Amino acid sequence: MNMSKAMIVTVLSRIEDSTMETTGDNWYAQSLAWATAAGLTDATDPEAPVTRVDMVRMLYKYAGSPTVTCDLSAFADAGELSGDGLAAMQWAVKNGIVIGNGLGLLDPAGYTTRSIFATLLMRYCAFVG
Repeated sequence: MNMSKAMIVTVLSRIEDSTMETTGDNWYAQSLAWATAAGLTDATDPEAPVTRVDMVRMLYKYAGSPTVTCDLSAFADAGELSGDGLAAMQWAVKNGIVIGNGLGLLDPAGYTTRSIFATLLMRYCAFVG
């Protein structure tokens, strides 16, 4: 199953504050408001599937957008990245959060599944300690 922005910001907001309300028709409203105020994402299309680069971008912003450079030339699709998506992916690869998909690709336009998000979140948590 693909992760939506609503799902991702709900997980991150619950890490920050386990009392965040997640019930009712708009179960993600408090989480989305928190994520928007924190600058992690905007409030558009909260139920749409999230691409891998957008998910990495949210984790990168959650980490404080540290300045990092990393050579991504080992990944055939690294040229698809630009701006803060490139900076986020460089940070994620440099810190072992993203290692590619086993085919030499970052697949930035691919959707984030629950298993991919769980794996990257575990690596993120190990990175930040």
